[in-house]
Amino acid sequence: MDTTSSAPKTLCLKFAKQHHCRSLAREAWFYEQLHQWQGISIPDYYGFFTTTANEQGLSVDAFQPWTNLRTPSKIDPEFIKDQELAKTYRSMDWLWDDAPYMFKSFSPSKYRNKARWFKWNLNEENPHIGLIILENLGQACYQVWLPNEPGDAFETDISAVLEDVAAEGLCHADVTARNFLQYDGPETDERRCPRHGIVHKWRLIDFDRSCMLDMKNTGLNGEYIIDAGREAVGDPLAFWGRQISE
Repeated sequence: MDTTSSAPKTLCLKFAKQHHCRSLAREAWFYEQLHQWQGISIPDYYGFFTTTANEQGLSVDAFQPWTNLRTPSKIDPEFIKDQELAKTYRSMDWLWDDAPYMFKSFSPSKYRNKARWFKWNLNEENPHIGLIILENLGQACYQVWLPNEPGDAFETDISAVLEDVAAEGLCHADVTARNFLQYDGPETDERRCPRHGIVHKWRLIDFDRSCMLDMKNTGLNGEYIIDAGREAVGDPLAFWGRQISE
């Protein structure tokens, strides 16, 4: 389906590093699950797309999103040493709930286990190129709301955004000032939050480490996990991190 006629002129393209297409696929899944909050509490989402270097006739060394990375893409060295360990974790692009000690807390989903990305690994000779297309937003929260500065309005709105997605069962697991981007567009009715009756000034991003809880079957541990994310807002270390706080 061609959506170019309805898409904004400026978009955000988020490419996965070579080893992390599985993580990006997971993030795309969360955007789809939270579709009712797109453009309200999370960015508008226009899709997840993949291809390979060979299909595009690209040289890996010349592909701009992969060159000059501040943190180069790499495989956990423990997986290289121990291939059985890599199998236990399902993929070298492992996620935190892939760890064996988490199996008791997170029951495997039959849909997840059958997904094409479940046991995905990098093909170094012909790597996948993955990207998601999102609404282009403004500055990150840490650039606007500085540590130890008054921020009641910031905290109230960010907490409201977290409340929106928590009602769907989202446990973000990385609630930091880096993962909220500023919305400075028009305050139209389609942007108005149905829960709070306002147009939020912030959008929550980065869901590759998130999990989704069954809100009809959530015990005290699940409620604690969701509340812990909201309690991090405004905390000097938890929200901004040591480097920014200092």
